[in-house]
Amino acid sequence: MAVNRSTIRNADPRLDLGDLAESLALRACISTPIFTSAELFGVLTVYGTQTAGFSDETIASVGMLAQEIGLAIARADADGDDTRLVVRRPQIAAVS
Repeated sequence: MAVNRSTIRNADPRLDLGDLAESLALRACISTPIFTSAELFGVLTVYGTQTAGFSDETIASVGMLAQEIGLAIARADADGDDTRLVVRRPQIAAVS
């Protein structure tokens, strides 16, 4: 994914979350890289309960969100913002 800067669509969430994916009835996920300039910063992953996966529109929206996140991080870095992002474990948030 990060090597060719592309989104992985409709992967199996159990590969990332194991039993947690089962308990939350997660059936699909998409992951897209977050770049700051040309440097890989991280990955944005969205999980869903639909077995059909995500629509092309949703995938495009997640890709645009990842680009905006990367731009915001790059701007903060260029401005000398010393704030650091620490990810301790996967965060699951329900969006309705």
